[in-house]
Amino acid sequence: IEKVRPQLQNLFSLVVAAYHPNSQHIQNATYDIIHGLCDRDTYDSNSSNSNSNLSSNQNGLSTSLVWFLHEKGSISHLVSDLQHIVSKNLTILNHLDDNDDNNDNDDNEDNDDNNDNTDNEDNSASQDVEEEMLTLAFCEQIWLKGMLAIVDIVVASCRQSSALVEGFEKANGYGLFTLVLNS
Repeated sequence: IEKVRPQLQNLFSLVVAAYHPNSQHIQNATYDIIHGLCDRDTYDSNSSNSNSNLSSNQNGLSTSLVWFLHEKGSISHLVSDLQHIVSKNLTILNHLDDNDDNNDNDDNEDNDDNNDNTDNEDNSASQDVEEEMLTLAFCEQIWLKGMLAIVDIVVASCRQSSALVEGFEKANGYGLFTLVLNS
Protein backbone atom coordinates (compact mmCIF):
# COMPACT_ATOMS: atom_id res chain seq x y z
CA ILE A 1 0.00 0.00 0.00
CA GLU A 2 2.85 2.36 0.81
CA LYS A 3 4.06 2.15 -2.81
CA VAL A 4 0.77 3.49 -4.17
CA ARG A 5 0.36 6.18 -1.53
CA PRO A 6 0.71 9.11 -3.99
CA GLN A 7 -2.16 7.72 -6.10
CA LEU A 8 -4.63 7.07 -3.27
CA GLN A 9 -6.19 10.53 -3.46
CA ASN A 10 -6.94 9.93 -7.15
CA LEU A 11 -8.27 6.46 -6.41
CA PHE A 12 -10.57 7.78 -3.69
CA SER A 13 -11.89 10.53 -5.95
CA LEU A 14 -12.87 7.97 -8.60
CA VAL A 15 -15.44 6.38 -6.29
CA VAL A 16 -17.49 9.61 -6.11
CA ALA A 17 -16.93 10.87 -9.66
CA ALA A 18 -19.84 11.19 -12.09
CA TYR A 19 -19.83 8.48 -14.73
CA HIS A 20 -21.90 7.70 -17.77
CA PRO A 21 -24.05 4.65 -17.03
CA ASN A 22 -21.96 2.60 -19.48
CA SER A 23 -18.84 3.38 -17.41
CA GLN A 24 -20.24 2.33 -14.05
CA HIS A 25 -17.74 -0.54 -13.94
CA ILE A 26 -14.99 1.99 -13.16
CA GLN A 27 -16.71 3.07 -9.97
CA ASN A 28 -17.50 -0.52 -9.00
CA ALA A 29 -13.89 -1.60 -9.50
CA THR A 30 -12.64 1.44 -7.59
CA TYR A 31 -14.92 0.65 -4.67
CA ASP A 32 -13.75 -2.98 -4.69
CA ILE A 33 -10.12 -1.80 -4.50
CA ILE A 34 -10.87 0.60 -1.63
CA HIS A 35 -12.80 -2.09 0.21
CA GLY A 36 -9.89 -4.50 -0.28
CA LEU A 37 -7.36 -1.95 0.96
CA CYS A 38 -9.41 -1.32 4.07
CA ASP A 39 -10.16 -4.97 4.87
CA ARG A 40 -7.36 -6.36 7.05
CA ASP A 41 -8.63 -9.92 6.92
CA THR A 42 -8.89 -10.26 3.13
CA TYR A 43 -5.85 -12.47 2.71
CA ASP A 44 -5.94 -14.31 6.03
CA SER A 45 -9.49 -15.61 5.55
CA ASN A 46 -9.28 -16.44 1.84
CA SER A 47 -6.18 -18.60 1.72
CA SER A 48 -5.58 -22.02 3.22
CA ASN A 49 -1.77 -21.92 2.95
CA SER A 50 -0.63 -20.03 6.05
CA ASN A 51 2.90 -19.56 4.66
CA SER A 52 1.60 -17.50 1.74
CA ASN A 53 -0.84 -15.42 3.80
CA LEU A 54 -0.13 -11.77 4.39
CA SER A 55 -0.19 -10.97 8.06
CA SER A 56 -2.71 -8.47 9.40
CA ASN A 57 0.06 -5.90 9.76
CA GLN A 58 0.81 -6.01 6.04
CA ASN A 59 -2.75 -5.52 4.88
CA GLY A 60 -5.04 -2.58 5.57
CA LEU A 61 -4.40 1.00 6.58
CA SER A 62 -1.21 1.60 8.54
CA THR A 63 -0.84 4.40 11.06
CA SER A 64 1.39 6.37 8.70
CA LEU A 65 -1.10 5.92 5.88
CA VAL A 66 -4.00 7.11 8.06
CA TRP A 67 -2.03 10.25 8.95
CA PHE A 68 -1.09 10.76 5.30
CA LEU A 69 -4.78 10.60 4.32
CA HIS A 70 -5.63 12.98 7.15
CA GLU A 71 -2.97 15.49 6.09
CA LYS A 72 -4.17 15.34 2.47
CA GLY A 73 -7.77 15.93 3.55
CA SER A 74 -8.96 12.78 1.79
CA ILE A 75 -12.12 12.37 3.84
CA SER A 76 -12.99 16.04 3.45
CA HIS A 77 -12.63 15.74 -0.33
CA LEU A 78 -14.74 12.58 -0.43
CA VAL A 79 -17.50 14.15 1.68
CA SER A 80 -17.46 17.30 -0.47
CA ASP A 81 -17.66 15.33 -3.72
CA LEU A 82 -20.42 13.15 -2.32
CA GLN A 83 -22.28 16.27 -1.16
CA HIS A 84 -22.25 17.48 -4.76
CA ILE A 85 -23.73 14.18 -6.00
CA VAL A 86 -26.41 14.14 -3.30
CA SER A 87 -27.35 17.77 -4.02
CA LYS A 88 -27.71 16.92 -7.71
CA ASN A 89 -29.85 13.92 -6.80
CA LEU A 90 -32.13 16.00 -4.54
CA THR A 91 -32.45 18.70 -7.22
CA ILE A 92 -33.60 16.08 -9.71
CA LEU A 93 -36.09 14.67 -7.21
CA ASN A 94 -37.52 18.14 -6.55
CA HIS A 95 -37.75 18.84 -10.28
CA LEU A 96 -39.57 15.55 -10.84
CA ASP A 97 -42.03 16.42 -8.07
CA ASP A 98 -42.63 19.81 -9.72
CA ASN A 99 -43.24 18.08 -13.08
CA ASP A 100 -45.75 15.72 -11.46
CA ASP A 101 -47.58 18.70 -9.94
CA ASN A 102 -47.61 20.52 -13.29
CA ASN A 103 -48.84 17.42 -15.11
CA ASP A 104 -51.67 17.03 -12.59
CA ASN A 105 -52.69 20.66 -13.16
CA ASP A 106 -52.51 20.21 -16.94
CA ASP A 107 -54.74 17.13 -16.76
CA ASN A 108 -57.43 19.12 -14.96
CA GLU A 109 -57.59 21.82 -17.67
CA ASP A 110 -59.60 21.42 -20.86
CA ASN A 111 -57.60 22.61 -23.84
CA ASP A 112 -59.09 20.98 -26.96
CA ASP A 113 -57.89 23.73 -29.33
CA ASN A 114 -54.18 22.85 -29.01
CA ASN A 115 -54.21 19.04 -29.14
CA ASP A 116 -51.36 18.86 -31.68
CA ASN A 117 -49.13 21.21 -29.69
CA THR A 118 -50.01 19.44 -26.47
CA ASP A 119 -49.02 16.06 -27.94
CA ASN A 120 -45.61 17.42 -28.97
CA GLU A 121 -45.10 19.04 -25.59
CA ASP A 122 -46.19 15.85 -23.81
CA ASN A 123 -43.68 13.78 -25.84
CA SER A 124 -40.91 16.25 -25.06
CA ALA A 125 -41.88 16.38 -21.39
CA SER A 126 -42.02 12.58 -21.13
CA GLN A 127 -38.56 12.33 -22.71
CA ASP A 128 -37.22 14.88 -20.20
CA VAL A 129 -38.78 12.97 -17.31
CA GLU A 130 -37.37 9.69 -18.62
CA GLU A 131 -33.88 11.20 -18.87
CA GLU A 132 -34.19 12.63 -15.38
CA MET A 133 -35.32 9.28 -14.01
CA LEU A 134 -32.29 7.60 -15.59
CA THR A 135 -30.07 10.32 -14.14
CA LEU A 136 -31.69 9.87 -10.75
CA ALA A 137 -31.10 6.11 -10.73
CA PHE A 138 -27.54 6.74 -11.87
CA CYS A 139 -26.93 9.33 -9.13
CA GLU A 140 -28.34 7.07 -6.45
CA GLN A 141 -25.85 4.35 -7.23
CA ILE A 142 -22.99 6.83 -7.20
CA TRP A 143 -23.78 8.16 -3.76
CA LEU A 144 -24.31 4.67 -2.41
CA LYS A 145 -20.83 3.54 -3.48
CA GLY A 146 -19.40 6.81 -2.20
CA MET A 147 -21.00 6.34 1.20
CA LEU A 148 -19.76 2.76 1.41
CA ALA A 149 -16.23 3.84 0.53
CA ILE A 150 -16.20 6.59 3.16
CA VAL A 151 -17.50 4.19 5.80
CA ASP A 152 -14.87 1.58 4.85
CA ILE A 153 -12.02 4.10 5.05
CA VAL A 154 -13.15 5.66 8.32
CA VAL A 155 -13.80 2.30 9.99
CA ALA A 156 -10.45 0.90 8.83
CA SER A 157 -8.64 4.00 10.10
CA CYS A 158 -10.18 3.68 13.56
CA ARG A 159 -7.84 0.77 14.25
CA GLN A 160 -4.93 3.20 14.02
CA SER A 161 -6.18 6.68 14.91
CA SER A 162 -9.31 8.78 15.24
CA ALA A 163 -7.93 11.40 12.83
CA LEU A 164 -10.14 10.43 9.89
CA VAL A 165 -13.22 10.23 12.11
CA GLU A 166 -12.48 13.78 13.22
CA GLY A 167 -11.99 14.79 9.59
CA PHE A 168 -15.33 13.20 8.72
CA GLU A 169 -16.99 15.15 11.51
CA LYS A 170 -15.35 18.46 10.51
CA ALA A 171 -16.42 17.95 6.89
CA ASN A 172 -20.04 17.58 8.09
CA GLY A 173 -20.11 13.92 7.08
CA TYR A 174 -22.72 13.11 9.69
CA GLY A 175 -24.95 15.86 8.31
CA LEU A 176 -24.50 14.51 4.79
CA PHE A 177 -25.42 10.98 5.83
CA THR A 178 -28.45 12.29 7.75
CA LEU A 179 -29.54 14.23 4.65
CA VAL A 180 -29.26 11.11 2.52
CA LEU A 181 -31.17 8.98 5.02
CA ASN A 182 -33.96 11.55 5.37
CA SER A 183 -34.48 12.03 1.63
